[in-house]
Amino acid sequence: MPREALSPPSALPLTLGAARAKIVSSDLPAAAAIFIVWRTIMEMPKPQDEHRKLKTLTGSWVGEETIYPSPWDPQGGPAKSKFQARADMDGFFVLADYVEERGGQVAYRGHGVYGYDPQTKAYTMHWFDSMGSGSPAPARGRWEGDRLSFEATSPMGQSRYSYRFESDDRYTFTIESSQDGGKTWNKMMDGRFTRKPA
Repeated sequence: MPREALSPPSALPLTLGAARAKIVSSDLPAAAAIFIVWRTIMEMPKPQDEHRKLKTLTGSWVGEETIYPSPWDPQGGPAKSKFQARADMDGFFVLADYVEERGGQVAYRGHGVYGYDPQTKAYTMHWFDSMGSGSPAPARGRWEGDRLSFEATSPMGQSRYSYRFESDDRYTFTIESSQDGGKTWNKMMDGRFTRKPA
């Protein structure tokens, strides 16, 4: 048996991929191989409090929105929306689906992936929608009191997305944009959301 196969537990790989590579590249007996995989799984990362806090978003929500006139929507107007979110990936992420209706017709759909990056200590939001937009990099944010807010920069300027939780069953959502590097912000949309009974 190769000497490295007798490495003490502290030297064993800490990721499932590394464990598999170790097994494939050595002649470890089956029992030792199983122990490596078992130890690796036992040491898999666990969601932190910041991940668990994202569950505030989960559930089925209905919203009444106001779209403000902007270069992207010159007329603006009222809208109704639905936001459905669930925790997934062993609690590390919240996945959300959003549908906006205007004049009784679906006008926009979006899919969001919310997470937390322990390295930068920032919340993250990836967003993909029916306009063909996708997030090459996530919007990054923070949670302060009852408000979760994200900011993102794109060739069209800066955007800010804010969720303010008034209670377990109500929140407001606001989108703002800036064309001068964040010195001034213009409101693009706001909405009031209510959780649907289970």
